[in-house]
Amino acid sequence: MKKIIPFTHHGYAISTLVTLLQDPQLSNLQHYGVAEQLGEISVSNPQATAALVTLLQNSQLSDRLRYDVAKVLDKISVGNPRAIANLETLLQDPQLSDWQRYRVAEQLGEISVSNPQAIAALVTLLQDPWPAFGLGETLGKILVRVTMPSVIWQLKNNISDKTCIDNFILPNPCFGVLLRCAETLSYQEFYTAWYPLHPN
Repeated sequence: MKKIIPFTHHGYAISTLVTLLQDPQLSNLQHYGVAEQLGEISVSNPQATAALVTLLQNSQLSDRLRYDVAKVLDKISVGNPRAIANLETLLQDPQLSDWQRYRVAEQLGEISVSNPQAIAALVTLLQDPWPAFGLGETLGKILVRVTMPSVIWQLKNNISDKTCIDNFILPNPCFGVLLRCAETLSYQEFYTAWYPLHPN
């Protein structure tokens, strides 16, 4: 379906594609074709971003199509506050499969480097007894130096002996995040974050 709609006015083309994207009669393949075309012509367009996020929330779509839609969203919504907020909400949806949650987390990482709200959402999810695969990797990608002390303080209890014993089957994603912080900060900065004089 790519590039078959010969619109010259991008506003009209985007509006038409957004409407088409919401058509429940489209097959998965057709949905992807429309999404891909939308991605080609609508970088940073909030209407297109919102439509793709809504499509990503459709539980009737296959995991493969959600993956493809997320890739399109990568192209057009870097730093978009609305897209970030919608993905944060979607990430907490209990109906998502582990694979879907991983894809949403990965998408969030692609568009929200250094975003404090996205970092906070991922830190909260990482403190779940059974965090979804990929959350730690995503958080590691979007962390910036200034946010690391707070993240260290929040995650340090998740690598206690009891936590490691309880979850011994799966690798603890918090280790990777804390290691990234340790590699970035000085010894004194890391120590102060781990043992703050006045913790919040």
